[in-house]
Amino acid sequence: AMQRSVDALRDELLAETKERRAQAVATLEEVSMLQRGLQLRGDRGDPAQQQLASDLVELRERLARESRTREAAISQIEQRLASTKAMLQHAGDHRAGSPAPGAGAGPKAAVIAGASGSALASERWRQLEEETQQTRSALAA
Repeated sequence: AMQRSVDALRDELLAETKERRAQAVATLEEVSMLQRGLQLRGDRGDPAQQQLASDLVELRERLARESRTREAAISQIEQRLASTKAMLQHAGDHRAGSPAPGAGAGPKAAVIAGASGSALASERWRQLEEETQQTRSALAA
């Protein structure tokens, strides 16, 4: 009777061991499948991440180029404005009888200095404001 109990217990232990081994194998297979799935997702994600990084670099470069272009255009407008103001001042000083600071500065200065009245200066000022507005509109677009 004792031997039968020991044999029954041994059989139960063997059956339990087999079940646990089968469960361990099934668990290992599931873990392996999950790891493969994660690897595949990672492999698909890497190109997308690289593309996003590339797009980000491209956007930064484009933004920097546009910023430099706008700064250059603004600087050019400021230079035109200063130049026009200087020419208008020069023409006003010349009409008032004071010596021209840039006498012999070229045909453009001679035309402005020799103009009678402020009509030419007003027209030039209007043109400059128009150009400034057009440039600002172009930069805003």
